[in-house]
Amino acid sequence: MSALAANYLGDIAAALDAPRPQVLACFIGRELAKGRTKTDIARSLGKSTPWVAQHAALLSLPAPIAKAVQQGRTADVTLINELAKAYRADPLRVTAWLKYADHSITREAVRLLREQAEPGTPTKKEGVGGRPFKRRPMLYVTHGRKKGCIILNRLPGETGWVWVRYDQDGREVEVPVSEVKLIGLST
Repeated sequence: MSALAANYLGDIAAALDAPRPQVLACFIGRELAKGRTKTDIARSLGKSTPWVAQHAALLSLPAPIAKAVQQGRTADVTLINELAKAYRADPLRVTAWLKYADHSITREAVRLLREQAEPGTPTKKEGVGGRPFKRRPMLYVTHGRKKGCIILNRLPGETGWVWVRYDQDGREVEVPVSEVKLIGLST
């Protein structure tokens, strides 16, 4: 085996053993820059082409998501790409969610965020500065020591109560409005 081939195989082994997806993404980016195809890279790594494509997408993450990954809040490549899709649909909402949510990022939490970030029909209610909301607004709150958001499309059982979805585990609970504190708004 030539020294070049041994070095290349060493790079592949190091990338596959790396605990962080960014290391794999950098390796894949270098190989793509050399003119190799994703299919060829996938074959040499023993992975699928979509797997390589998901890792390659990490090279162009929006800044707030890249920061969350660098902080170690998640290393799940599928989840990171789902978060990037939500960001493309509603960058302000995702940026606020990442800023106000100090929890670990789970697939369930990102699924719920994507549901909220999908473009919807404009509401007739007035939004910020007298402009109508283009999407349903999100009210970020704390309830005790937990952070979450008020579920605006679910009516509580009685006056003075609201439904809250916790960021940490996606659990939904009905609580007295007097026990929640507003910490942010995104539209």
